Amino acid sequence: MIDLYEELREVTKALDRAGVPWALIGALAVAVYAAARATEDVDLLIPGSALEAAARDLEPLGYGPAREPMHVAGGRLRIQRLLRYAGEDVAVLGLMLAEDEVTSAMLERRLRAGAGAEALWVVTAEDLRALKALRGSAQDRADLEALDRAGRNDT
Repeated sequence: MIDLYEELREVTKALDRAGVPWALIGALAVAVYAAARATEDVDLLIPGSALEAAARDLEPLGYGPAREPMHVAGGRLRIQRLLRYAGEDVAVLGLMLAEDEVTSAMLERRLRAGAGAEALWVVTAEDLRALKALRGSAQDRADLEALDRAGRNDT
């Protein structure tokens, strides 16, 4: 069974070693600001220009691209899925690419959450809400409700 938190630690260590800036997004970021929910993947925001370097530096961990990057939110966002097979289990890593002023600014505003070796970069609560609203899936809407119920923000 894949341990998502161990995957997150290993992936972010590799990105740090490669000098690729990153920020946690998705369900694991929601858990920083609101109640945790079940998820099957790790989602990170990275600069679009760093995709090749990130993929190369994650390859030794066993990650490879699932297919070409997919476009979401009416083509406004691009996500590259990387997969790592562990027996019958699959670790899924979603790399959302910061390729415009809005998402690049989100990466610049990222915050350090936690302490010591367990500290993680995470997008601000406001930026997480913006990403969730932009994607607009049923799960994104549920995450927005959870963030609103938690009433927490970082400003």
